[in-house]
Amino acid sequence: MDREAWLKWRRKGLGSSDAAAILGIDPWKTKYDLYCEKVMPVQDDYDNYAMARGRELEPHVRALLEERYGLLLEPRNIDHGEIWRASVDAICLDGDYLFEIKCPGEKAHSIARQNKVPDYYIPQLQHQLLVTGLLYLMYVSYRDGDFILVKVDRDEKYIQELKEAETQFWNEHVLKKIPPKKEERDYEDKDDEQWRESAKLYAESREMREFYEEKEESARKNLIEMSNGRNSKGHGIRLNRIEEDGRIDYKEAYEDLLCAVSTEFHNDIEIYRKNPLVKYRLTIL
Repeated sequence: MDREAWLKWRRKGLGSSDAAAILGIDPWKTKYDLYCEKVMPVQDDYDNYAMARGRELEPHVRALLEERYGLLLEPRNIDHGEIWRASVDAICLDGDYLFEIKCPGEKAHSIARQNKVPDYYIPQLQHQLLVTGLLYLMYVSYRDGDFILVKVDRDEKYIQELKEAETQFWNEHVLKKIPPKKEERDYEDKDDEQWRESAKLYAESREMREFYEEKEESARKNLIEMSNGRNSKGHGIRLNRIEEDGRIDYKEAYEDLLCAVSTEFHNDIEIYRKNPLVKYRLTIL
């Protein structure tokens, strides 16, 4: 299934990554955001660096799991009932073993070191257990070669409450096309003429500023190069060559101080001073 077909398939139901937003504990997405995803025309999802990185690492982590456990694993899209579905990262061919792969930041990875799962991932994992019918899955946290697995058991009470919340969201909001109430962190949509004109002016001005900043820096470099290191002026521009004492490398000095037990510390701080700094100041006359 190509990405466009996958996006259409996902919008026809509720996936595991939708669960946390429906419960109101997704750090990145609100119920209103999710509603817009489901009722708006299909368009490719926003993809940030962390998401792209996780997608690139996923096949590598899946191969590590296969090697460690002697399993053949594959990503799979699974339907359950009318609206429930899940795109799982790694499931064995007979469907008995399921792994959810995350390549998180250090904070989330440190939680896995404590044999725990970040709270905002629990709805996703229980949703996958709902869809697959399995009694447990393995949460995989992979970061910088560090490989941690946490067993997550099926929680029937949690799954029932999640299923009720998801059903209500789908029936009351998606099917009826009635948006949920916005949260404080939701954005207000602005489409009045004053906002539109100001937004256009800001975007155009920002683009022009960046363009002329590049031109300014290029001209500045050319003027400095043509000055041959001398004070110069002409055509309304004055260039001053300014030489300052080099900065002291306090890091190196501090490291020497720490070694003072076995070596004599240099009291003369000047030995840590770097080469002189040469700066140029341009003035419009």
